Amino acid sequence: MTIVVGLLLSVIAAAIPTLLYAWLVWWCDRYEREPWPLIAIAFIWGALPAVLLSAFIELILDIPLSVLLSEPSRELIAAGILAPIIEEPIKGIALVGLFLLASREFDNILDGIVYGALVGFGFAATENLLYFLSTLWERGWMGWLPVVLLRSVVFGFNHALFTSILGVGLGIARLTRWRWLRWTAPLAGLGGAILLHAFHNLGVQLTGRTPLTLLVSLLVDWGGVWVLIGVILLSWHQERGWIREFLADEIIPERDRRAVLSTRFWERIPLLAQVIGLARHPLRQEYYQLLAELAFRKRHLARSGPDPA
Repeated sequence: MTIVVGLLLSVIAAAIPTLLYAWLVWWCDRYEREPWPLIAIAFIWGALPAVLLSAFIELILDIPLSVLLSEPSRELIAAGILAPIIEEPIKGIALVGLFLLASREFDNILDGIVYGALVGFGFAATENLLYFLSTLWERGWMGWLPVVLLRSVVFGFNHALFTSILGVGLGIARLTRWRWLRWTAPLAGLGGAILLHAFHNLGVQLTGRTPLTLLVSLLVDWGGVWVLIGVILLSWHQERGWIREFLADEIIPERDRRAVLSTRFWERIPLLAQVIGLARHPLRQEYYQLLAELAFRKRHLARSGPDPA
């Protein structure tokens, strides 16, 4: 019975906060929502293939380390060096795939943050579940609760943050006209993701020797989160500018033009639709989504010329 309760509570502790955080990131994409199939692909890649591939490669590389090094040194190198170098490129495979194969949906930096965060949240959900179950098995409930609080609350955004940095690099590559930046921005994003991941892991790993190193992990994670929030706000401003510019010559009621530009959900649902019922709400939302997509498509045409396809 205890095993069943532990499994159930671990699943809840891993899934509920992660899904809440994922919804919050999805909400940040205010003007042109990403398609649900692509959102699902990003999350599932992080939750299953990325975790399995990373675990397999880390297990293989851990064998020579266990022979050559002492246990503390092996754990430090595995967590602080191997894990970031292995996990971030594997998580990034989905981002690069979406960037190349779904280029019409991957418009800018904000899209890179959204897709990157969803891959990271998927990875975190599975990894957290495995950590919760192993901790419960080894240390019981008294050890389980602190691990849940640390991984789901205090460091709940860490994997999403790391992968989002690569997403920022890909978003810059999508926007720039400079060929050299199209190649260097994603590589810099991947390097930044690996570096922040390494700082986080080293800070946590060294906490047993000096608790102050935990502050390094906290500063890396939450400092990075606040920087991303600033980038999101700048992206909102940029997208509003595109919508204003490229819908200016369209014959659209002024009320709808204001609603498309608004980040407040109640301005996107006219009073009449609220009075009649929710049946008209999805159509109204789809209409605003299409207007935003029209503006973004016109921007792509203005920037790169007609698309032969």
